[in-house]
Amino acid sequence: DECLPENGQSLSAVCNDVLSYVLPYGRGSVHPRFWGWASGEGTLGGVLADMVSATMNMNACAYMNSAAFVERTVIEWMRQIFGFPKGTSGGLLV
Repeated sequence: DECLPENGQSLSAVCNDVLSYVLPYGRGSVHPRFWGWASGEGTLGGVLADMVSATMNMNACAYMNSAAFVERTVIEWMRQIFGFPKGTSGGLLV
């Protein structure tokens, strides 16, 4: 239930978010590098994201993991950007 951020976050704040909202919700999968077919980028933040994904062993098959919450948050942000009414849902990242 977060509002769309108006400003970016520092790398330190992102690290704190990872520690609070990502690491506690890891799940096993058949392959430790599965992350929804998303590849990283060549920045320090991208390296950190790849490191987290390589160590989390995330499985998107269970709802109660961080991937589902990220998708739900992004859908809410898109709803706000495009002015759709509250309660609008979708499968944007599926």
